[in-house]
Amino acid sequence: MSHELELYYIPKRLDDPERIMFWSSDELAVIFTPFIVIYFALDMFITAAVVSTVLCFWWKKFKGGEQANLHLYAMYWFYPASVMGLKATPRSYIRTYYG
Repeated sequence: MSHELELYYIPKRLDDPERIMFWSSDELAVIFTPFIVIYFALDMFITAAVVSTVLCFWWKKFKGGEQANLHLYAMYWFYPASVMGLKATPRSYIRTYYG
């Protein structure tokens, strides 16, 4: 039986997010969006780099806590239903369900 198991490779990191260099896609958005806005609108390279770096560290700390998807949960609870586009979930403003 051990010979059969050696024939198949089972990846151990299936749920890891896609990475571009060192960052995931949401971290890249947090880095580049303020950088592009500040640099091109105000022509301040160093300020844009500092703000982007601080926001990236803040974002990593925010999403790296106990709940990795806390930002998605916050979108569900605080944004209108049309933002998330969910049809099979209950409305977020309903707090108590009766049988």
